[in-house]
Amino acid sequence: MTYTAFAQSLIEQRTDLTAKLAPAQVRVLQGLLAGSTETEIAAEIGRSRHTVHDHTKAIYGRLNVRNRCELVLRFVNLSAP
Repeated sequence: MTYTAFAQSLIEQRTDLTAKLAPAQVRVLQGLLAGSTETEIAAEIGRSRHTVHDHTKAIYGRLNVRNRCELVLRFVNLSAP
């Protein structure tokens, strides 16, 4: 399974979390969970790195995490709130 497929499966399992996000944020989230840099995500979705960074900050705020490590742990740990 590729990192992108794994990220997509996490997103599909945690609809309780992804329901809090806009569709553009979910696209950025998939890249973040797959381990892509903001620059790589920007190139993949056709947005600027600054836009991706803004989405990243919004994702962190809506999911109440401070960094990518906490973000991944929130999605991997299915028992977490």
